[in-house]
Amino acid sequence: MACYAVLQPKLFVGQLLPAVTKDELIARFGQYGTVVQCTPLYHHDTGKFKGCAMVLFQKWAEAETAMENENGSYSLSGDRPMIVKFADPSRRADGVTAGITPKKLFVGQVRSPTYMWASRCALQLGAQRQNAACLRSIFVA
Repeated sequence: MACYAVLQPKLFVGQLLPAVTKDELIARFGQYGTVVQCTPLYHHDTGKFKGCAMVLFQKWAEAETAMENENGSYSLSGDRPMIVKFADPSRRADGVTAGITPKKLFVGQVRSPTYMWASRCALQLGAQRQNAACLRSIFVA
């Protein structure tokens, strides 16, 4: 049984000044809607603030409005433009993205109809080992 993470309206906020507090972030982003959670990120060894935070909103529209208005602003970042974008989906312990993500397969440069036919067959066969040697002979030739 697969466990899928529910995608949340979470924003990554970067290029923050070291002196920025959680309360300042909540006050700044709270003007766009309900901030459910605000998490400043700290280095796990030193405990030093990394200069970025995650801000979770109640609604997607609120997060989108905050992103559009705050990205590139200088309000909490001093002389550098603040980076505000949707946060990447969470990852499992093995590094695989949790949630529903599209699967991509790179076939390579297909040179002729024969190679296209062979690659189509390879995809239909589902990469079975017994057929791999046959397909390898077609591609190597």
